[in-house]
Amino acid sequence: MLKSYKNLNIIIGNIEEQDTQVIVNPTNAEMAWEDLTCNGAIGNKAGTEFWGDTEKAIKEGGNLKTNGVIFSEGYNTNADHILNIYPPFWQFADSKEANEQKLFECFAICFEICKREGKTESISFPLIGAGAFMYPIKTSYDQLIKVIDTCDVSMFKEIRLTFWKEDHYNACFEDRI
Repeated sequence: MLKSYKNLNIIIGNIEEQDTQVIVNPTNAEMAWEDLTCNGAIGNKAGTEFWGDTEKAIKEGGNLKTNGVIFSEGYNTNADHILNIYPPFWQFADSKEANEQKLFECFAICFEICKREGKTESISFPLIGAGAFMYPIKTSYDQLIKVIDTCDVSMFKEIRLTFWKEDHYNACFEDRI
């Protein structure tokens, strides 16, 4: 563990290898496999049954809307469950504050779904929104911290933020240490 804040532990590692009760999978609207993304890594680890079940859920319910969720079993991951969420894209026409609010809501929804499902032992997040969804790394981290500070997440024994690479961690904290 590199850092901790309240019940948040920060590590460098692979999201698909986390052994928490829930891992969060930022995905696309179709839940389609994408190489070199969290969705691809988690899907590869979870296996073909995961892909079959999420494909069935999409066929039955339609593509996910922004902040839409499919809560699934953990399949072949080390987690009991996978919370698949379609995060917002950074909208260059919107203000910085509007974009931050959308990502804040995405993190908050993850906690609310876990509370509703009774899965509050532990949860692992990647940097939701960073990468393909074009949010700056620091913005993703800041919105998670804002949710921890302003929403009731005290029932979670562990919240884990998983940085995929050390340079992502360094980019987030370079001017904060």
